[in-house]
Amino acid sequence: MKLQMVYKLMLLSLSVVTPLAPVAAAGPDLQFKEDVHSFGSVKEDGKVTCSFEFTNTGDMPLEIRRVTASCGCTTPTFTREPVAPGQTGCIDVAYNTEGRPGNFNKTITVYSNSVLHPTYALTIRGTVIPRENAPETTYPKAFGLLRLKTTALAFGDLRIGSIASRTIPIYNNSEDRTMKISFSQVPGHLRVSVSNSELPAGGMAIVTVNYVSAEARDFGHREDAFFIHGEGAAKVSGKITVTSNLLEDFSHLGPQSKLPVARYSRSSVNFGQVKADGPHTMEILLTNDGEAPLQIRKLSTLVSQLRLRSDKKEIRPGGTAVIKIELNTKELRSGVRYYAEVITNDPVQPVKRIMVNANIVE
Repeated sequence: MKLQMVYKLMLLSLSVVTPLAPVAAAGPDLQFKEDVHSFGSVKEDGKVTCSFEFTNTGDMPLEIRRVTASCGCTTPTFTREPVAPGQTGCIDVAYNTEGRPGNFNKTITVYSNSVLHPTYALTIRGTVIPRENAPETTYPKAFGLLRLKTTALAFGDLRIGSIASRTIPIYNNSEDRTMKISFSQVPGHLRVSVSNSELPAGGMAIVTVNYVSAEARDFGHREDAFFIHGEGAAKVSGKITVTSNLLEDFSHLGPQSKLPVARYSRSSVNFGQVKADGPHTMEILLTNDGEAPLQIRKLSTLVSQLRLRSDKKEIRPGGTAVIKIELNTKELRSGVRYYAEVITNDPVQPVKRIMVNANIVE
């Protein structure tokens, strides 16, 4: 009997145990109600907005430090004040539909002092229905009956190793002919596709260009091109230019890394008064004051009248290279002000701009 009583008491004590409440994260943390928002189909009529609400599920105040968007068409705003444990905040996102007909899928990255989610990715997506504008207004560039929003894509600064994307809306201005869309002479580091290769009369599509920066095997300013073709009643072709500025990624370097340090003997060269009689040459000395080899990645200029040469591609610590700057004045008739760029693996000063001046006289 005594054993039975003890057993019943044990069962009774187990039945009244209170479940443990969920334990908050040690430190600040955030949890969103949703991390993907679909706008569905929206008109090309200014900005559309949405809000991503989050809760601080930690036990210390949460601070949103910054919020970035994957492109300039998306503008995020956010709660600036610290959010107390258990309280809520918002990330408000506006997407500009003007001039962006077609599908969109954009990423917003939230940076905070969260112990578990210091970065958090949000997504907005949808389809912009183009307004009823004249094709000549919406698609000002024309190759025959194939009209395009633009024929030039500027990718801007790209860290080598990253992949970036740009789009071009296109339109078949034919009244009764389907147009087959194709591409040619596409550089190896570009991936070009179209949302509809069989473009019906009066139809639009999106050309997407992905830039694989590592495969360009280049540094600094770069210009590429490829051709788009539309085959319908007649075959039309047009050139698309692609520009970028490729920057080396130094994020792998640590505080104890041995680094190269570039020191230039001058930041500009002045040829003074020179005749329009051919090449003239001046020199700049580049010294490595660091502890690791200094590599000259590229000597770059945007004008054909300038030419740069170096006697070394790699400069040991304490060593010096001679960079010759040659100015061809044969076709010049007045004062000039050009610049050249020296690109190295110096993480503090990877790009050095050298000003080149001259006054051409008879």
